Amino acid sequence: MSVTIAIVLNTTGKVWAVAPDGSRRLLEAGDALRAGDTLVTEDNARALLDFGYNNTVTVDGGVSIVATAEMAPEFNPAVAESSVSQDGVAEALASIEEALGSAIEDAEAPAAGLDGGSSGGSSSVRLARIVEDITPAEQSPSFGSVEPGRQPVVNEGASEGNETTLPQPGTIAIDSVSQGSGVTPNITATGSVTNLVQGSSVQITLTDQDGNTLIQTVVPGVDGQFTAVFSNFTGIVDGPISIQVTATGADGVSVADSADSTLDAISGALDIAVDSIDNVAQTVALSGTVADVAPGETISISITDIEGNVVNTTATVGADGSYSVSDVDVSGLADGTLTVNASATDRNGNSVSDSDTATLDATAGGLTLAIDDVDNAAQTVDLSGTTADVAPGETVAISITDIDGTEVTTTATVANDGSYSVADVDVSGLVDGTLTINASATDRNSNSVSDSETGTLDATAGNLTSAIDE
Repeated sequence: MSVTIAIVLNTTGKVWAVAPDGSRRLLEAGDALRAGDTLVTEDNARALLDFGYNNTVTVDGGVSIVATAEMAPEFNPAVAESSVSQDGVAEALASIEEALGSAIEDAEAPAAGLDGGSSGGSSSVRLARIVEDITPAEQSPSFGSVEPGRQPVVNEGASEGNETTLPQPGTIAIDSVSQGSGVTPNITATGSVTNLVQGSSVQITLTDQDGNTLIQTVVPGVDGQFTAVFSNFTGIVDGPISIQVTATGADGVSVADSADSTLDAISGALDIAVDSIDNVAQTVALSGTVADVAPGETISISITDIEGNVVNTTATVGADGSYSVSDVDVSGLADGTLTVNASATDRNGNSVSDSDTATLDATAGGLTLAIDDVDNAAQTVDLSGTTADVAPGETVAISITDIDGTEVTTTATVANDGSYSVADVDVSGLVDGTLTINASATDRNSNSVSDSETGTLDATAGNLTSAIDE
């Protein structure tokens, strides 16, 4: 059975009792300091101890004390004149009761108090102390200071072979954070610890950029190494993440470390579709979906016609990963194929994009033809015309046919303003009479457009001869 050396009356800050086996407990008011314990106070701490018989001692911070049996409150105060020895205890009690005229338990306090006085009441006897013959304590508490920055070593005032060292502060460190590859790219965090409470665990917390967390608890190996593998990322978003590890050192103080990394568990993606084209209103409606693109992100959209003209617009990603935009004005674009491109950036900074095509037919195609001149002398023809929705640079095919079915063909090129012309078309191989001229082309939507005109060729003068037979 251990011997109680002192009782803790009050503490400020952290005060520990370290048992001979190295275990440690935090002391509070009412706790006992036992023989063999080492009292340790942290810097700026203080403990008030009661060693018995009103003997209290204040222990300041940064001090270590070995509590020995010699400190126990079993000592004999010096015998004073007002003291009674052990052999005379019975006689002293009898004398007291005789003076009181009754048993000690029935005595009342004198009117003037225990010190008496001229106006006091009945006689009284003041008992200073009744003591027994006990060998006086020969040792008083011994205090050792602790140098700043060093852990206190319990050594001062201890008996030989009874030294105890306060547990060192714990340490923890993240050695690496890595991400695997494949269908499930795990996040693996490794680290090491020293001087933790025996059997204690390490808590590893993964936090994404939206504040969502995953927590694992692992017990380090005997070598102090630990590993945590995160493979289920439900509720976690891709992008920057932080890893924090925490544990409790053997000295009771929490230790922590952290590291930053990146999670890329989901491949970014984007698709776009042309929902409709209103040729009359000349507007376009678009929609699409994304993967691993954060809600609120902007989708950049461009619509390009066959002539390279571009209309730009944007859409915003919704909470469900979808986006849409309607009534996009494409009145400034030419008829024909429209190429729609959409792009965005996923949570890991990677670009994602998609494209789609559609056909705009807001303008009806058309072509006109006119015979500007027929030069009978030179046997040439000049032609011209206009087009609608036929792209500049397109070819207009022209044929000129006489009354005998003989044909002359030529071509003209559509100008930027949609017009075309051709001059000095040689028709010397055609016979006089009506000429039928046809012109045709293809508009921007691949529809054929054409027109025709007639003229008269009179390149050869009429001649009649007659002969009289004799």
